Amino acid sequence: MAAEFDCDILIIGGGPTGVTLGLLLARAGVSVIIAEKEADIYPLPRAAHLDHERSCASSKKRAWRTR
Repeated sequence: MAAEFDCDILIIGGGPTGVTLGLLLARAGVSVIIAEKEADIYPLPRAAHLDHERSCASSKKRAWRTR
């Protein structure tokens, strides 16, 4: 018998985008499940560089607060 899980949002993929989205939604009070097929975190970095746009998005993410 399969286990049952309840959430507001199901995110498929626990890469950088999926995890960031999940964290932001959870901070806003949304119930989130992130489904990832791999058992372990990939040990090597995947980003070749961070550009100005990504740096700005990271800054905004840190400043974002829930009410």
